[in-house]
Amino acid sequence: MDIARTTGFMEGVVAADYALHSHVAIKVEFAIILEDCARWRGIARARQVLDFADSRAESALESVARVRFAQFAIPPPALQVNIRGAQGFIGRADFCWHEYQTIGRRTAR
Repeated sequence: MDIARTTGFMEGVVAADYALHSHVAIKVEFAIILEDCARWRGIARARQVLDFADSRAESALESVARVRFAQFAIPPPALQVNIRGAQGFIGRADFCWHEYQTIGRRTAR
């Protein structure tokens, strides 16, 4: 939460997603910390980060992509969705917009 308070929203989301995904912390613990630091500078941004953070994000690139989607008013995707076809399991999408029948997958170069 200190990263969220003292840097930017994106950096805070990357750190919070990682902490949640790796089970270093749970949202309730973050919420308690934020309550204890209610008067600290940047606490409003930290609360926004906590609301946005998602333990299903598996990499910094996925966290950054989610923030960018939100910045461009793209609806939030479902994360880590198993895709199945007539023959069974096809793969897993990092991002899925069921309503648009669209999937996305991050790639690293």
